[in-house]
Amino acid sequence: TRNFTYDEWTSYFGETPYDRVCNTLPPHPSLIEAAREKAKSGEITEAISILKLAKRLGDTLKADPEKYIIPFAVKGYVKRSIQLLYNNKANEAIDLFTKAKKLDPILNGVTAFQLNEFAWHAAIRNRVNNVVMDAANRAVNLQPDDAGYRDTRGLIRALTGNYAGAIEDFENFVEWGREIKPRSPGSVSPPRPNRDDDVIEKRENWIKELKA
Repeated sequence: TRNFTYDEWTSYFGETPYDRVCNTLPPHPSLIEAAREKAKSGEITEAISILKLAKRLGDTLKADPEKYIIPFAVKGYVKRSIQLLYNNKANEAIDLFTKAKKLDPILNGVTAFQLNEFAWHAAIRNRVNNVVMDAANRAVNLQPDDAGYRDTRGLIRALTGNYAGAIEDFENFVEWGREIKPRSPGSVSPPRPNRDDDVIEKRENWIKELKA
């Protein structure tokens, strides 16, 4: 015996607020998941309302609903901002990423890959500002040994006039790019560098131009 799931309730009763059918049992755990999904899609007010309702009906969630929902909202904003960049909607993407930072300035839980993906795709569309620069810096700080993230930051530094910083990042990328990849056990493929020659050559040309 259990109470309705959130989806079952909305299917049967539409917009009628969720309630327990069996008052001796707690609300279904799917209410918490529904709140998370609402937060990820940017429906923060609705997400908080669902959590408050769940607690009122006997859910054991101990966290403050408004604080609990923030990480899910932040991750949703960041994911959608990257998707907007893929679709060449850079201004909308940066606005959405800025919303994520307002909710959580340190972007806790956002991965270095996501930060770099946002920063790189904003930079190659020549949309760089403090928000984009901060994303690139955070990616490097999270994974300082990843030269690909240094490469992204180098591009943004170059676009914002920090030529010395850009040269440093590009030189780091070139050095790493020439290194031979460790071969997988049993691999019969010939050894290859981390990056192809054309990519390295492009960065070397950028370095020459920045030093000129």
